[in-house]
Amino acid sequence: MFLTARNKSLDITHLKTVIFDMDGTLIESEHVWAEAKKHIAEIYGQKVSDEELQKFIGRGISDFIDEVFRPTTVFKKEMIKQEIHVRALDNYRAKIRVIPNATKILNDFSSSEIRIAICSSGPLEAIKQSLEALKSTKMIEVIVSGDALDFGKPHPLPYQLTLQKLNLEPWNAIVFEDTVSGLQSANAAGIPTIYVGKHTGETIIDKTVLTSPYLSDFNLVYVCPNESISASNG
Repeated sequence: MFLTARNKSLDITHLKTVIFDMDGTLIESEHVWAEAKKHIAEIYGQKVSDEELQKFIGRGISDFIDEVFRPTTVFKKEMIKQEIHVRALDNYRAKIRVIPNATKILNDFSSSEIRIAICSSGPLEAIKQSLEALKSTKMIEVIVSGDALDFGKPHPLPYQLTLQKLNLEPWNAIVFEDTVSGLQSANAAGIPTIYVGKHTGETIIDKTVLTSPYLSDFNLVYVCPNESISASNG
């Protein structure tokens, strides 16, 4: 079995699981979190530009709070985090958008009896509502959320914990990511990674086994394409 994208292919015959990031990979939700972060920051007298927010895409809210609010106590940090969550999660499902081909590719992997996991920096409630929007709740075997992590992406812990819950080795998995921090996290955990995004420089290409700007470029096929690459080369 092969995963193809833009005239390139990846042999996934050995694959036991595929791990997806959520925000930006399967669901468009960054606009929701950006609005919530800016709104709460303004309440605390902080102004955050769109350029500053770009630095935190793919990273947990904790990093944003630490660098922007600089809370002096754990209690203060948790209070700010909760306020951002409440703002973002209000009517969350209606505000997010399913990325084209997301539901189809999840269905394709599930139909091929490949286990599916989610490894996201977002809170568990956001992941659950996203899976409902994707109509894929029953397909997902393991969920690792930012709620359960001492260290978020780009630290390897999120993906190490996902593999631990799956009871699998890195070479039995592939990851779909859309951010550099997510790519670094998966690479550090030793998992071959597919990058879905438009910002593809040499550094990203060197660290991925397959790269394409759009999730809709990816398809599972059962006949060997002419051009193929091996996951072990990642």
